[in-house]
Amino acid sequence: MNNILVIGLNPSNKPTLGNRHTKNSTFDRLHRWMDDLGVEYFSFMNVNDRQGQTTMKDVDFDLIAEASYKYNRIVCLGGFASRVLDRMGIRHFRMPHPSPLNRQLNDREYERTMIDECRRYLL
Repeated sequence: MNNILVIGLNPSNKPTLGNRHTKNSTFDRLHRWMDDLGVEYFSFMNVNDRQGQTTMKDVDFDLIAEASYKYNRIVCLGGFASRVLDRMGIRHFRMPHPSPLNRQLNDREYERTMIDECRRYLL
């Protein structure tokens, strides 16, 4: 059984899971992906805990190293999180960021392909 960690960029400025009545399209899409992948449980963390622009100097590399070693599969959301893990030499699979602002995801075939590739990584 895989222990899966999903790593994102930083918190949204929109209310998220704490308020069930508030829609958050990013988490909605992430949960839809995980359902599609058959992943019932996963952990989540961001490379930065503050909202707004993030640079490499904002990343707590020690925290990521400490958290990530417990997982045998890591999925990154977007290029920045993937570059952080590349820099740290941590094996991972890069998914596109699930934000509704990500225009790549307007192409349903692209999204399907990424989900299928992620499924192979998680096996």
